[in-house]
Amino acid sequence: MQIFSINLSTSSNKLASCRRPLYFNLVLGFFVILGIFSWNVRAYGQIDQSNNSSPIEVVRTIAEKAIKETRFEFRYTMPAKYKETEIVDFSNNFGKNAPGVAYAASSIISGDTQEVTFEISHNDHVKIWINGEVAYDQAADGTVEVVYNEKTYTLKNKFNSRLQKGTNEIFIQAETKGKGDWVFYLQSAGMKEPSASAKNIYFSLEKLAPDIKGSNWLILGRFPAIVQEIETQFKPGEFYKSADEILTWTVPKMEIFADVINNGEFYNWNYHVGGFMWAMQALSDETKQLKYARFSRQWMNFMIDNRPLIEHQVKKLHGVKSAFNTMIDRPMLDYTTAPALPFISRLVREGKFDEREEYTSFVSPIIAYAKKGQVRLQDGTFARKEPVELSVWVDDMFMGIPFLLFSAELSSDKSERERLYNDAASQVISFNKHLFDTGINLYRHTYSSTRPENRYPHWSRANGWGLWAAAEVLLRLPKHHPLYQKIMLIYRSHIDALVKLQNPETGFWRNVLDKTESKDETSGTAIFTMALARGVNNKWLKGAKYKTSAMKGWKALQTAIEKDGTVHGTVVGTNVSMDLKFYYNRPVMDNDTHGLFPLIFAGIEMERMLKK
Repeated sequence: MQIFSINLSTSSNKLASCRRPLYFNLVLGFFVILGIFSWNVRAYGQIDQSNNSSPIEVVRTIAEKAIKETRFEFRYTMPAKYKETEIVDFSNNFGKNAPGVAYAASSIISGDTQEVTFEISHNDHVKIWINGEVAYDQAADGTVEVVYNEKTYTLKNKFNSRLQKGTNEIFIQAETKGKGDWVFYLQSAGMKEPSASAKNIYFSLEKLAPDIKGSNWLILGRFPAIVQEIETQFKPGEFYKSADEILTWTVPKMEIFADVINNGEFYNWNYHVGGFMWAMQALSDETKQLKYARFSRQWMNFMIDNRPLIEHQVKKLHGVKSAFNTMIDRPMLDYTTAPALPFISRLVREGKFDEREEYTSFVSPIIAYAKKGQVRLQDGTFARKEPVELSVWVDDMFMGIPFLLFSAELSSDKSERERLYNDAASQVISFNKHLFDTGINLYRHTYSSTRPENRYPHWSRANGWGLWAAAEVLLRLPKHHPLYQKIMLIYRSHIDALVKLQNPETGFWRNVLDKTESKDETSGTAIFTMALARGVNNKWLKGAKYKTSAMKGWKALQTAIEKDGTVHGTVVGTNVSMDLKFYYNRPVMDNDTHGLFPLIFAGIEMERMLKK
């Protein structure tokens, strides 16, 4: 493997636009009015064109586009000025190996008069004044504690302050014993996004030093002891004597970060990019074209090679939102088992390869996490703590179950293999118990163990994740397993419900499956088409209606794919809500990997089905 390369250019390749000029559309519209010719406009505004290419040829255009447009490189960027958490590292300016005192000044801009709860972590004693009043005064044990949650992080201490609407002055005195980091983290709910508990809070120098750009803070130090005359106020232009030194206000030293190019579209660290690389492995197997597996290996090697850099940026440079930060200490299947699928798949599929030891070292702690680290309900079902405590998301069937199956295949220990297979099979049964709506045979997006009466919608892609997980279990679980036939019944009842809900006019499935006012959506349609074709191919499904439904789904998907591999109509990542309009109004995105990798798997299964 190779050490990471860095592209210092901030420019990025722009995807070629597929939109036709306005005058072209006007001319076509004129001819339609005259009746000279016409076409059927499909979902998402795509023109319905006959596509005689085989499914594999179609999805190869997606893979080729990814290979062509992806460079596994970094560029240097500055941290964002307005961010969720304010972090000031005094040791960058003043060192960390001697005792001392430093000061920081800024303004908190508040969108309303409000009582706000702040969280803070720091190394030693910190005192904070807001609008001249002491808001916080506490020592610490030298450890800066940041607890990484699924999608947020928690700081050690809390304090409340009443902010006035507009500008609020904040002044901080921070001491160090000279035995480690000299830093504070400060955040509130309102810094992340406006909420019921906090509205529009951000830090700024727009009043204290409006000409200073790139920093929200001024700092002063190091002093050997507390300086009384500057304890509660900031004075522009003042200088202070410390021993033989003159000290003046300055800005914290800025770190630069290695960041992704072009938003890291095909090389970020999340489940859908990991899924895409898993799909590229499968495409390589199907076509015997090594370039697709090579692309997947490039991504995996890039991640393994650069994990030390990623951890350094998150932990040492305090880049909590830096590139691939979700790889570091995030207790969530989305960021552990799911993106690791291509890694463990390669370990299972291939015998000896040069990097096998490194892959094993990378995957082993993730296997341990899946077995003992992941949050679960008392019955063992995978669960989440955010945004609802101990909630079960059907998404996590896909995020965790396939990885358990591969872990079983990888294990040489018979009893361990049986435990992993049992866990995978039991997860399907448990998710079905908590989330499967037997009145309609669809999964609800979420189940809240603390509020089981809450009824969440039947979101398309979530149902896809659940169906895909069941199909993986049927494919990989030993057929003599005692739960195999129960899982087959779950799969078939789910499929039968989905066939009835396919849009008869377009062949797509809607984003909210059972609501005709909901729009057609690509990623869910791709997963259902894949699962139908896989069922036909493996003789799990018998009857012409299943093949017919798969064919209709595939024909619909072809209308969402441009000849250059651009894919339209995939709904972006989606949180949970009981509000149907939340799902109706989710934006769609071109080339979203949530939709790309299911499409590749759908193409593979459709190719096999049509050949039979």
